[in-house]
Amino acid sequence: MEAEPLGWTGSGSSEGLTRYAASTGEDLQPYFDGEKLYGDDFGPEEIARWFEDEKEAYVALKQGEHYVYPDRALNIRYGFRFLPERRFPKVLGLGSAYGDELLPILQRIDEITIVEPSTYYARAELQGVPMTYVPPRMDGSLPFPDGSFDLATCFGVLHHLPRVTRVVRELYRCLKPGAYLLTREPIISMGDWRRPRPGTTKRERGIPLNLFRKIISDAGFQVEHENRCCSSLVAKASTLLNRPVYTSMPVVLLDEIICSLLPRRTRYHPTTLVEKLMVMNVFYVLRKPLGAEAPGEQPGP
Repeated sequence: MEAEPLGWTGSGSSEGLTRYAASTGEDLQPYFDGEKLYGDDFGPEEIARWFEDEKEAYVALKQGEHYVYPDRALNIRYGFRFLPERRFPKVLGLGSAYGDELLPILQRIDEITIVEPSTYYARAELQGVPMTYVPPRMDGSLPFPDGSFDLATCFGVLHHLPRVTRVVRELYRCLKPGAYLLTREPIISMGDWRRPRPGTTKRERGIPLNLFRKIISDAGFQVEHENRCCSSLVAKASTLLNRPVYTSMPVVLLDEIICSLLPRRTRYHPTTLVEKLMVMNVFYVLRKPLGAEAPGEQPGP
């Protein structure tokens, strides 16, 4: 999925959230403060409703258009250029739609497996490389043996899922020792997810950076690179122009400079104009350590 340029403009006030929590008896403030990840502690019934809401939501959001993947330059700058110059015979794409995100390294791939809820995007091959589509499981598990893949990509997908912690653990398990995971996610709330937000699906919400770091560490990944990207200023320009901008390397480099000038601390649920002048995403190049075993099943999400 593409970088998320929208959804950051509709944030409700903290006072409004407090009133809502008081009226329902549910303490939502820790979620909006970025202390807890909404959906990570959901039970089976709540997860089933979430999956039903999201199954075709991205297709509906794009109105079924056959788009040209919009984040090629962004992914090259922060992800693909850091991979070693070798083949990646088996690649897993989580939520990778048509698989176009893999074009920068396609000549080094033998086969692609994509986990995707909608059948709309399914096709048999990508420029001659065979592809297999597999539906996701609601519990967050992945239907593959340990150590199945040489590389996994997950661009703007985790924040659509309820049990992020479980899914990241599963990605780790399914990778071979020494294999890589490239992932990019919004680290802001993307507005009040209890209300309709322009340009977003019903359930998506960002992942607080402090929690994302802990999820990655607890899964066992080694962080090769962590880079913040996608400034709100460039995202707003993309919205005003009504066109993707991260296909252009000069724009990505300009955005990188802007991000370096913005505050390092990002408020997860911004409510003021100053707070909304921020870096919106984080990009990780992660590696499963050589000799690593899959983490044992742990209690919790």
